[in-house]
Amino acid sequence: MLITIKYLKNNIMKASEIMRKAYSVITNFSDEAIRILKDNNIDLTIRNSEVVPNSEELITLLQEYDIIIIGVKTIVKKEILEHIDSHKVIATLSIGLDHIDNEVKKSNLVTVLNIKDANTVSVAEHIFSFILSLNKRITESNDLVLQKKGHKKNLHERPEDISGKKLV
Repeated sequence: MLITIKYLKNNIMKASEIMRKAYSVITNFSDEAIRILKDNNIDLTIRNSEVVPNSEELITLLQEYDIIIIGVKTIVKKEILEHIDSHKVIATLSIGLDHIDNEVKKSNLVTVLNIKDANTVSVAEHIFSFILSLNKRITESNDLVLQKKGHKKNLHERPEDISGKKLV
């Protein structure tokens, strides 16, 4: 999230003396992110609900705010373009953009920002944990325990150590 806020600061609001209005669907903002926005004349309103806005509500928000900060659960459809008459920024706190229609991403009326490097370490750790889980047959072992057959002789194959092994 902080990366997106810094991107807004460095690329969208340079030398702007106009007070911009931002709305965040994401409720857990850090104090530093809020400070950065305020220091750059961006007045932030944070949603007080965990409910994801539907298309109609998103259109209403885009008519009132210059910047909308969303997550992956907020679906942005091309119909919003029919209701926008000035430039808007849609910042998503995700790497992927599949929840934002391609027409919106291509539009000159909207700048879409994402966090290109978000969660790369977490994703790598997650993949590595799956590799270990598969190698150690954790899911199979767990299923056998739940079936009251929790003995290594019941495993399809014996788990192996990964020391000295190579991934290919």
